Amino acid sequence: MLHVPFSTRSRVPIKNMLNKFITENLMTRDHLRRLSREYYIGDAIVHWSVNIRDRRQGWLTAPFLYRFRELLTHTTFRYGLACPIFCLMPDHIHMQAAAPAR
Repeated sequence: MLHVPFSTRSRVPIKNMLNKFITENLMTRDHLRRLSREYYIGDAIVHWSVNIRDRRQGWLTAPFLYRFRELLTHTTFRYGLACPIFCLMPDHIHMQAAAPAR
């Protein structure tokens, strides 16, 4: 358990100490830095590749496909997205989603 001393003068040193602890001990990989705001304006198209835990197989069944398509349809309508293509593989999933500019 991490012991964090309480400071009545300023919480900034405590915050910096927590950030340093998290960065040094909990982060397992570097994350991409965010781009500047102008890169996020306009239509967005995103590709996801989702691996199944331990690359298990056998989960891809007809009932799963029907339920997946139903949830995908409801989600796209609810959030105003489009999912023009998806591919269910034996041990992973590919999806491409598009969102119009707001």
